Amino acid sequence: MDGESQLEEFRADNHFVPRMLLKRFASPDNKIFRYRILVQHESEPLWQSCSLRSSATVKHLYTDVDAEGNTHDTLERWLDNEFESPADTPLTKITSDARLSKDDWERVFRFVFLQHMRTLRHFAERCKDWPVSTPPLIQSTVADVEQKIRSGQTDVPDDEPERLEGRVRFPMHVIRGQSDDGVNVPLRVEISGGRQLWLWEIEQAMLNTLRKLPRHKWTVLVAPLGHSWVLTDDPVVRLITDKRGGYSFGGGWGAPGTQIFMPISPKHLLYCMTGKKPPARGTELTIEQANIFQRFIALQAFRTIFALQPAKQIEQLRPRHVSEDAFKSEERQLLELHDHHTQALEPHLGEGDVLLSSRIK
Repeated sequence: MDGESQLEEFRADNHFVPRMLLKRFASPDNKIFRYRILVQHESEPLWQSCSLRSSATVKHLYTDVDAEGNTHDTLERWLDNEFESPADTPLTKITSDARLSKDDWERVFRFVFLQHMRTLRHFAERCKDWPVSTPPLIQSTVADVEQKIRSGQTDVPDDEPERLEGRVRFPMHVIRGQSDDGVNVPLRVEISGGRQLWLWEIEQAMLNTLRKLPRHKWTVLVAPLGHSWVLTDDPVVRLITDKRGGYSFGGGWGAPGTQIFMPISPKHLLYCMTGKKPPARGTELTIEQANIFQRFIALQAFRTIFALQPAKQIEQLRPRHVSEDAFKSEERQLLELHDHHTQALEPHLGEGDVLLSSRIK
């Protein structure tokens, strides 16, 4: 951590939907209505008025842990400085119907892509995917290390985590064991799955993937009179539809026909369709069109929906699930997230073993 950040308060309260976006759905006293999809008791109010500070936040969600176990808020600050704060003015221009420059639209796109990456749903989905996607990486790493050693290189790390380009430590360990025969040395590669790997993926996506993505033509669709967009805890919708009326979420950022949209105020909806020219900025939707968009926005929600005012439509689109056990289990996981991952209790995704020449000393 640099000297400047050491003098500032550690950013432990991390918003996975930033306050900069939440405030656009809040009342003048900075209150926003929250609808929970999972609750522990039927008697809980359907909608609760909450402060922005306590909305869409988890302690230490973006806290990075270095090889010595020290915690850093470097990633949280970088995401704010490079992607969140630069988008504030362009989003204000959109909601005030002001003209945006090419650079403004680029800042908006960068913000939307980050918002897709940083949610609890994305974290949960990546945790499920790693056991499948990571073993090939481990095997290729083992093969690379073995090739280096057989070609005479001896700089293989010993019980040291690999560190790639960026601020966040990649949680891979190359561990050298003891030789049993004086000739071969066992080498093991481990990758730990959890918050650290997720944070590394976020940073790599913002450093590398982002600049490779096609830049689509964005527009702003306006809600009709009497209709207000809601905001969810997973607000970026990537929708694919077919001619038979079927749909799926998770369309590719460059896949033709993917509709990408995100509410940025109760009246304004960012929208693009990959490979197609969008409607004119400021196009006002019909009630029927608005209801279709609102439905997909609500269906995309993970656990929480936010709104300027309680919306009966949301209660019908996403009925609450009442389970005290499930609610407390998720609450406990979030409360313990930092300690769990800081204490290196992350599940190992797999390991690759290979016997290598004892030239490694």
